[in-house]
Amino acid sequence: MGNVRKWAIAVALIGAACTKGNATEPGNSIVGPVDAGPVVDAGPVDAGPTDAGPADAGPADAGGIKFGGPGPWPISNVQYSWQDGIQEMPVVGVSTDENQNLWVATNAALYLLRPSDKTFTRFDGHSGLHLPGFPIPKCDDSAGLLNPCPSGEAAPPGISEIVGGGAGDGYLGEVFVGYWAFHDWTLTDGTEQVGLEVEFSLVDDLGFPSMSNGDVLAEIDDPDWSAELGRFNVEVNMPPRSLAGDALATLERLMTNSYHHADQQARKAGARLAMVGILPSLREHHATEEDR
Repeated sequence: MGNVRKWAIAVALIGAACTKGNATEPGNSIVGPVDAGPVVDAGPVDAGPTDAGPADAGPADAGGIKFGGPGPWPISNVQYSWQDGIQEMPVVGVSTDENQNLWVATNAALYLLRPSDKTFTRFDGHSGLHLPGFPIPKCDDSAGLLNPCPSGEAAPPGISEIVGGGAGDGYLGEVFVGYWAFHDWTLTDGTEQVGLEVEFSLVDDLGFPSMSNGDVLAEIDDPDWSAELGRFNVEVNMPPRSLAGDALATLERLMTNSYHHADQQARKAGARLAMVGILPSLREHHATEEDR
């Protein structure tokens, strides 16, 4: 087994230059007869007035970000290593932001090279990245602020990818950092539950919205069923139940039975249940304040 040099290549940036071709390529000259036509146009001089239109009064270009021109980075291959400030391998991400800052990521650190810099600036867990061993103390959750945060740090090996962000005053640059995460679905205390919510549209015999959810719900007569946003909508909420055993199969059976019962009852009110994301026959006059 051969030895691998530790600092062989930290990151390689590959660019490609586009060149503008000439009309004729060297070695393929096109030779044709000389044009014998008159050189000078013998027609009368155009007597029309000189264009006296006003100069463009638009504001001068105030600078800022320019797109389409050459960037600050060379288009030839460039190799960065420990001499440029990269302290570990492998490199897992390379990106630029709108300030043309160059960002490089390894699993253990994030590196920044601005166009005027000679070496990379390194950021790690001590700089605020939530790498393994550097958890965030608090985090927001749908239940409120969690303190401590139950999953506040990345799983090994750490950073997984990066994407450069926007430009702005007052900060070096912007980059979005992705971390590795891990969840062991076998770790459970048996208290997990699962429920189900399904929304339906009500349609008539021609497939148009039926503004009858009040009458339909009266026929269904089941507390699991309720009105939704429009008068042509209803929804069913299956009560949560333990996720253990055949919970999903049981939920499917209960949902199927409830749906068939509700559809049969809806027909008594002149409607049918349609499980569709956006009803194709829905028109603007079906979505007014009066129809809510």
